[in-house]
This record gives sequence, structure tokens and C-alpha cells, in this order.
Amino acid sequence: MRGREDLVARDQMERAQDGVECPRRIEDESKVAGLGADVLTERGADACELGAEPALEQIDRLPLELELPALVGLEHRTRAGAEGTVVQVGDLRIEQEEVAPGHEASLLPPGRMASVTRGTEDRWAAWLRRRRSGGDEAVEARTAAGLAKLRDRILENARLRAGETLLDVGCGNGLVAFGALERGAGRVVFADVSAPLLDESRAIATDLGLAERCEFVEAPADALAAIETGSVDVVTTRSVLIYVRDKPAAFAEFFRALRPGGRISLFEPINAFGKDERRREFLALGVPGLETAGAKLDALFEELQPASDPMLDFDERDLMREAEAAGFFPVRAEVRLVVEPNEPRSWDGFVNSSGNPKIPTFAEAMAQALTPEETERFVAYVRPRVEQGLGRWRMGSAYLWATKPG
Repeated sequence: MRGREDLVARDQMERAQDGVECPRRIEDESKVAGLGADVLTERGADACELGAEPALEQIDRLPLELELPALVGLEHRTRAGAEGTVVQVGDLRIEQEEVAPGHEASLLPPGRMASVTRGTEDRWAAWLRRRRSGGDEAVEARTAAGLAKLRDRILENARLRAGETLLDVGCGNGLVAFGALERGAGRVVFADVSAPLLDESRAIATDLGLAERCEFVEAPADALAAIETGSVDVVTTRSVLIYVRDKPAAFAEFFRALRPGGRISLFEPINAFGKDERRREFLALGVPGLETAGAKLDALFEELQPASDPMLDFDERDLMREAEAAGFFPVRAEVRLVVEPNEPRSWDGFVNSSGNPKIPTFAEAMAQALTPEETERFVAYVRPRVEQGLGRWRMGSAYLWATKPG
């Protein structure tokens, strides 16, 4: 074990231009900083020298949940081509449609994708199905490839082996879970707080002939009592802990559910990074003539998701700390902090999208907080910026993977 004097944090070189992603890797080789012991932090200096490309794979805009409506809309499905088969489970209708190769966000048969005719629906299902993108098909298509890469990275970090049992916590519509089945998992447990999304995943699994290898559990990440102790080999999450206030309880549940030698593999947005800059730019704070409108919108979003909200009250170091405190060792994390140009997108898609399931769309926020005159002035300023891709996108994200000793 290396002593503290050998555990040197190397600052990454900043690139001279905007739009460069510099990964930061954190490896817990003994104990995590903040718990009174040693930690190794490397800021990817080798990958981010001036003039060099990052060593990590290049990923398009990742599907991250934000505390504000996203300037880049996100969606889980891509429509294209002719209609396909239809599966009915209760009042949920799953239609498979042809899609362009490489655009499969869930691992359905090649060239096919699931869309949903809604029966019952909660806020989680509504957000995944339409409110995340605002119906912007161009954004949906761009996002599908990023979703697939994100899913693959989670499963690669998990070191999933054929025949193992994987628990996907916060499974949504099955992005990671179906990927695990394709990679040979013997059994996959789909866990989520959303009954409609579990119904959707169940319908897809039935249509694919995979139902016998699947189990569906309605439960939150911090209360997985339905999962037997020591019953799974891998636990995965994608953008789940951002909704969990009691993160230590969630890590404790992951640890309990795993067999000795089992692994966790998590992906979480780090919304604390760039939060203040994102708000100033997004809400036009300080722009002459828009002070009142910006302040009203800022107050609305601040009330809905203040700095103490689970989406904003942590960073990658907290995840490391909680993982080790739960008993995991070794613990590793890789952090990506991005400042790059915004991408142009349609105004209709933007105003009808929401950054996460707990907040309104931008159109809803303006209708709630602004007068018609204030809305008109605000839109006149913001719309050209959205459609032309002006301004900067700031976002952080982290992969974390760790092992239960034994």
C-alpha cells in the first residue's frame, strides 16, 4: 500500500479551446478522503495534454437529468420506418417499429424499437416517453447512440459474466437490464418505483421471449427488502441516486443484496458542477430588460429543487465516500466535466421538454411564473439562442464501480 506521500493528485492540463472533455479518474486504493485516510486522485493529465485527444471514448451528449429544462432534449426511442408487431399487457400497448441501424436505445431485436401507447402513466413514465425530449425527433436520434454507449460502459465496468444475476435499480424502460440479458446474464431483476415502467419492461421481455429470465420488483433504491440478501452478482444504476435523499441507505442495500465478490456499477450526473453558471445563462439572469422574468423563473426552479435537493447535494467524492462506508473495496470512479458549445435545437422541442421528472417543462414554467408580456420578451431573447446553439453547455457525470469483498 502506498503512503500518503506517494498519493499525489495531478491537475489536468486545460485545453486552449472550448468543447474538450477531460476525464478525471479517482481510484480508492486504500480509503477515501474525508474518512481520515489515503486516496489517490488522478485528473487525467495524460489524456488532456494540450493538443491531445482524451483517451476515453468520445461520447455524444449523455442523457443526463438536470435541475432545469435541458437545452439538449433527450428521449429513449427513435421513430422511423414501417409499423411492426404489437404487444398488449393490461392497458399498456407496446408497438415495435423499424429504426435506423445503430439507433437502438434498448436492446430489442436488431433494427427494432419499442414505443408506447400510454394506458396508466406516472411522472417517471411520462418523462421518459415524451417530456424528456419534448418530441424533438432529431434530438432523439442523436441521443440513442449516446445511450447505447453509456449502457455498454456501465456493463463493462460491472464485469458481467454469463449466467450471473444482475439487479438493475431504477431500471426505467430497461436500457441497462436488456443489455445485460443480451450479454448473457442468467437472470435480471428489474427494480423501479414506477409501476408503468415495470409494466413496459415486462411487456418488452414477454415479446422478446425473455420473461423467464426476468423478475420485476417495485421498490426504491434505498428500500430493496424484496431482494434477498446475497442473491445477486451485480447491481447497476443509471441516473438513480440523483433522486435518492438517503444515499447511504441505498449503498447499504446494494451491498446487502450482493453476494461476496459481487460488484456495483453506477452512472450518475453530477449536477453540482456548473449549476450556478447554468442557471445564469439558461434563465438570462443579469440580461438587461429581463431581470424580473429571470428572477421569477429562478425562484420557481429554486423552490422546486433547491441546493439541498438529492439531485444537487452531492458530487463524485460523496459517492466514493458512501460506497466505501457501505463496505465496498476497492472503489473506483471516473468523472467527466464538460464545458462546450450548445447544440442548436428546435424551439418547440425545447419549450416542451423538462430536465427531470420533478420539474415543469419550460413552457409550463413560463405560464406559471410570468405575465404574457414578460413571456414575450423572454422568448424573444431565449429562442434565437436555443435555435442557433448559442452559449455553453456545462455538465458533469461520474461512473463508479466497486466490489463487495469476499
